[in-house]
Amino acid sequence: MFHNLSALEKNSKGRLYEINSDHRLLYERDRDRIYHSTAFRKLKDKTQVFMFEKGDYYRNRLTHTLEVSQIARSVSRKFQLNEDLTECIALCHDLGHSPFGHVGEDIIAQELDQDFDHNFQSFRQVTMLEKKYVSYSGLNLSWETLDGLIKHNGIIVNPIRDYNLSESFQFNLNQNPSLEAQIASISDDIAYIAHDFDDGLRSEILNLEQFRTIRQIIHDELQPLHEEWANTKLTPTAVYGIRSYNKGATLTTHRDKIETHHISSIVIVDKDLACGCNKTKGVENDWALDIQDHEGNWHKVYAEIGDIILYESATMEHGRKDPFKGNYFRNFYVHYKLDEVTYVG
Repeated sequence: MFHNLSALEKNSKGRLYEINSDHRLLYERDRDRIYHSTAFRKLKDKTQVFMFEKGDYYRNRLTHTLEVSQIARSVSRKFQLNEDLTECIALCHDLGHSPFGHVGEDIIAQELDQDFDHNFQSFRQVTMLEKKYVSYSGLNLSWETLDGLIKHNGIIVNPIRDYNLSESFQFNLNQNPSLEAQIASISDDIAYIAHDFDDGLRSEILNLEQFRTIRQIIHDELQPLHEEWANTKLTPTAVYGIRSYNKGATLTTHRDKIETHHISSIVIVDKDLACGCNKTKGVENDWALDIQDHEGNWHKVYAEIGDIILYESATMEHGRKDPFKGNYFRNFYVHYKLDEVTYVG
């Protein structure tokens, strides 16, 4: 039984090219076409994190894709959504990924095409590069599968590419994709966080003791900086792990906990501004922290990788109002409280 918010086959916008029906459902045929594509087979030789010569225990782009698919189907089933559509989007989300992981993508952007993006390459792969059928190029997947693939990292606010395939087969890039597509995207994050950590432990690059002590290490390194900035003694309260934002993301303006978040900082870990090799083409491509001062004035604060933004997070409204235009943005937060606080009111 499908939930009333699921993508039902009867409501599908169909395919670009009509084909004869058989015993399979619409999204089952999409799945089968993806499985039998050349791009899917080539995923086995594409790096996830560790190169294949390091050993055959580590994930590659193909095993990553299968793990994403498994998680996506399980979550979709739990919410009574269309498992077949969720699986299709999960299976094709990395078909256009470059060899050698994200480093390969950066090199292509540097040497060949500064706007290269593996998500768009995945779209090109399934709509024109695959040559399996006599009558047309591509895999001729359903509109819903393609829409979920296009928006795998969220809506596209200011598109620089044309995704429309004909006058009657177009995509609203500012509209959220199906719940099935959103589950496939979340499942991608769950899969790579879990298995990259597992591969890191197996390779002995990481060990559990590091994670037991990393919170203390971060505080030991950053506490003097915060105390100098605040000109007072502070007590550590929290470290939040790396938060990853994708294209179209926003952060609702808010204040943090008054009891524990007096002096805080944001550390910029990594960002891809979708303009080639992580180099900024002016601040319009960057993602500002919007922050309100004590007089009620709003300011936009920009920071580069490795920079630290210090602020009073419990008393100053802050967030990121503008949708992110790049591919990914990663930071983490550290919070401290004053040793002695007098509350008024």
